[in-house]
Amino acid sequence: MPSPLLDELARQQVLICPACRASKWRIHPTNLECRRCRAAWPIRNGVPDFFNRYQGTVPAADDAMLGEYQALVTTIAKALELPGDEATFRRVSEIVHRASTWTCDSDCLTAEINDLLDRFAPEARSISPPPPASDANRDPHIAFERHYVPRTLPPGARLSANVRVANTGEHPWSSRARGNLVLSGQWIDRRRLPVDPHIGSVRFPVDISPDRSISVPLQIEAPLQGGTYRLRLGLELQETGEHTGETLEIPVRITRLSTVLFSRFGAGPLLGRFHGFEQHAEIPDYGADHAAGVRLIEDRLKSASKNGARILEVGSGTHPHLAWLTEYRLVALDISSPLLELGSLYFGDRFSTRLGFLCADAFDAPLARRSMDAIAMFSALHHFAQPELVLKRLARLLKPRGFLAVMCEPVGDTLEQPETVRDLLKGINEQVFSVDEYRRIFRLAGLREELIRVDGASLKAVLVRR
Repeated sequence: MPSPLLDELARQQVLICPACRASKWRIHPTNLECRRCRAAWPIRNGVPDFFNRYQGTVPAADDAMLGEYQALVTTIAKALELPGDEATFRRVSEIVHRASTWTCDSDCLTAEINDLLDRFAPEARSISPPPPASDANRDPHIAFERHYVPRTLPPGARLSANVRVANTGEHPWSSRARGNLVLSGQWIDRRRLPVDPHIGSVRFPVDISPDRSISVPLQIEAPLQGGTYRLRLGLELQETGEHTGETLEIPVRITRLSTVLFSRFGAGPLLGRFHGFEQHAEIPDYGADHAAGVRLIEDRLKSASKNGARILEVGSGTHPHLAWLTEYRLVALDISSPLLELGSLYFGDRFSTRLGFLCADAFDAPLARRSMDAIAMFSALHHFAQPELVLKRLARLLKPRGFLAVMCEPVGDTLEQPETVRDLLKGINEQVFSVDEYRRIFRLAGLREELIRVDGASLKAVLVRR
């Protein structure tokens, strides 16, 4: 059965069927059934699964298979202070088994689900990049999915701007193989002639397999002379300087007035101030930094007299950061059912009237519009390939005076950090944005900054709808 809180949300028609958008349910011990379309959504260990897009048939977990997970299950049970009885051991073993065998229609989401094995592993698993494939960099093809290059820049401005690209060819890309494939940029003028400064290039921190996408932070310096230019982006074989594959040309106007425009619209008063800052600033202590984010949200709730408020925490995993705020009701949402199921076992019946775990895609959260007083994300936004779109969709769930808190987001201009490379090697979608890019993302989502601050290289923002 779902937790009492989720049961209450279903009866109040706050839960929405992802298949037909209806809000009336039949609640069964093992699933939630939509009364309109009859779609049934499974419940595992108290966690309704509204994602449920797993591919293939997961083999049943027999005793021999469960024995393979004994060390990991023992570690998890100890970390979560779970009972040591046989029933709990088997339940946790089955959760681990699903996390290790489930796949879905997105490789990066599959990697997120499988990541449970690393998060609780008794010893950190060594992950090294495999040797480049023999066919790496052969006949490369590229698609440009999105970018954060401003349309207007002051002369000589320096900034970091992410460009998201996809390998649409049949062979992997590698910055370590023959040719050293990189993403490069060049300014061109109205006559389509190259002009200074040369943008240079950025390497891929991991090899990019066919059909995989990655966001690459490109270091840009604007021309010194005003006018209209195009920033031409493409793939380059660094060893020879040869350009290959498709290109993208982004029109950019260089004008001193852009400084005023940025200040007015919140798209860049920090432009240039943080250039180079990201490379040297450190992420604060994880626990202390996230605790500061919790306090900031709690203060905001108290200032609005939001006792009993209904909060959604996106990307909560096993331990929602806001679960310990006893005055509020919390829906903990994540794409990984196994992580949520462990959270459900950990919290048990202690908080069940005010805490519920819900497996779903944040892009299509199965919740009614204007049903949440607040939405929070801790170190989660940068994992979304389309951060402004997920914020825009989540904002629809806010009540008129609600707010959205984006907490503890890494600020930077390079993917070369060891922890980032490790997650990219696993297949997880990792990105790193500058302060200016976060502010642009918020604006594109239709959100206004009520508060924004940067602690070391950790950004925290409280946002409201415009």
